[in-house]
Amino acid sequence: MALNLVSTLLMLTSIGMIYGLTGTLNMAQLHISLATVDNPVAVSALAVLFISAFGIKAAIFPLFFWLPASYHAPPVTVTAVFAGLLTKVGVYALIRTFTLIFPTDLGFTHNILLGTALLTMLTGVLGAAAQYEFRKILAFHIISQIGFLVLGLALNSPLALAGSVFYMVHNIVAKTNLFLISGTAQRLTGSYELSEIGGIYQASPLLSTFFFIAAFSLAGFPPLSGFWAKLLLLKASLDQAAYLVAAVALVTGALTLYSMSKIWAEVFWKDHPKSYCCNLYEIPRNERLQRLLPVALLALITLGLGLVPEPFIDYSLDAANELLEPSGYLNAVLGQGSTQYTGNH
Repeated sequence: MALNLVSTLLMLTSIGMIYGLTGTLNMAQLHISLATVDNPVAVSALAVLFISAFGIKAAIFPLFFWLPASYHAPPVTVTAVFAGLLTKVGVYALIRTFTLIFPTDLGFTHNILLGTALLTMLTGVLGAAAQYEFRKILAFHIISQIGFLVLGLALNSPLALAGSVFYMVHNIVAKTNLFLISGTAQRLTGSYELSEIGGIYQASPLLSTFFFIAAFSLAGFPPLSGFWAKLLLLKASLDQAAYLVAAVALVTGALTLYSMSKIWAEVFWKDHPKSYCCNLYEIPRNERLQRLLPVALLALITLGLGLVPEPFIDYSLDAANELLEPSGYLNAVLGQGSTQYTGNH
């Protein structure tokens, strides 16, 4: 609650300052007006305020600490929705703001975003590697994956932004599925602690298969959806000779694989420590269907994104090009002839 108030206060302060500086809150007009403001220090300060405001909502470094402290507490269905959608709102706001409103201050703001993205990736994945509670591992991985999304914005190329768009769709599906699966695992074994559960592969090979698809997609295993999303971001990094960025992305992927393998070994593969695991078919039929059908559907979407990625990559590239070349948006909002200046030219 307190952090949400801080984020809202920062955002409202930023909006008030930007209105005082330009006299408008129309995003299309701001694209043109801010480029002609004679006070670059004020524009940069505004950009930092917006990064802070949306960064809290997105849980980027160092503003992420609220997320792992809260995402393991609500009912798992609520957490699944939050994990899939909530932090993505902050990333979406960052992408819209820094491709349309602040497109000219690339050297300053995008260096901040790049450093933030790398630290977010590493902090999240290292935090996940140190956890031994199913939902806490998944919660820390949300932070890490937000870093990948911000990375595409920071690199600021069509391929990088396409990677962010594709990664967002992939992550919404896979992460939501993993939290739903964690809830069913708890229903079968009575706990989220890795040391207290096990034997789920024997109890439900089907549920275990769905976990395998979602988890190893998250780790970037080919040919699952996470592989293509990370490949786009990795290629965008190498195209810009950002070898350190590529190395951090690869290390993060390897540590993600370690965390997912740990869950697989402890929750699904090993025997239950008390030699007992509820059989899935002991759960009432209606509840069983309610638990398995959404998980199966999300697993199929993950497979579809991975096995037939071309249309989704094309859509992502189209979206990235629209973001980086907003003349169509400016014409639609302000009318023809309004694109005499666009910051990405």
